[in-house]
Amino acid sequence: MRIMLKFTYTEDRVKLELLEDNFNTWMCARLILAVSASISITFEPTTASFTIPRDSELVEPLQSMAKLENNLEVDGNLLHSVEIILKGIWVVSNLQEQEGIFVTSLSPRTENLLFRLWTTGIVTENVPVN
Repeated sequence: MRIMLKFTYTEDRVKLELLEDNFNTWMCARLILAVSASISITFEPTTASFTIPRDSELVEPLQSMAKLENNLEVDGNLLHSVEIILKGIWVVSNLQEQEGIFVTSLSPRTENLLFRLWTTGIVTENVPVN
């Protein structure tokens, strides 16, 4: 079964979930829910990023995975950290809001590695959605 990453941006934090939903099925369900509830919804292609320490043992595997993934980039140009850049969809009721959901779909191996990074506290900074 395909899985996907879901970042929920709220006023005071970012939460990452690993969902066992197909990306397209999740997007359609979200659209149907919004239409059924008469709530406006916007899907905006964008990027989200976060950094990890340059000395993390997971930098090299992520750089290798980035060569195979269309929705993943690894930028090593920072002094003490490496920026992980994800391409995906920003889902909000109003584009002016800072709170919303960012979803992306990568290979299960890459998604599991990113989720592991997040849950073990290796992530050093959350950069808001562009």
